[in-house]
Amino acid sequence: MTKQVIFNNQTETEDFAKALALKLKPGNVIRLLGPLGSGKSVIARTIIKALGTKEKHIPSPTYTLVQAYDDTTTPIAHMDLYRLDDADEIFDLDIEYYLENGILLVEWPQIADIHLPKNCITIEFEPSTEDSDIRKATVSGIEI
Repeated sequence: MTKQVIFNNQTETEDFAKALALKLKPGNVIRLLGPLGSGKSVIARTIIKALGTKEKHIPSPTYTLVQAYDDTTTPIAHMDLYRLDDADEIFDLDIEYYLENGILLVEWPQIADIHLPKNCITIEFEPSTEDSDIRKATVSGIEI
């Protein structure tokens, strides 16, 4: 189940993420792939908000590596693995807890794919060459 999606603006990207959030359950891992500025963080932040966080500011985990949200309907960890030097470092981020009890949103997952489940949901962004606001994505692992 692979689907191509085009987001013409940020609102469409957020609407997609809200629809995705309604289908998520504990144990889901969402791999977010794509270059900087392609929409990965928009998807992650929207899912976190849609699942009920009370946090007003949802920071990127670029420097902290992980931001945890336990005030959501299902615990969520938003991870950015860009700065990991070794795939095994993912175990320092409490991945086991979220694999069993929560939802993992993982930016730059290819760094530690060896430790992620095979049945992940993947959203791979490809920036449009026609318009900087348009985002193209390939979605696999879930029907939306």
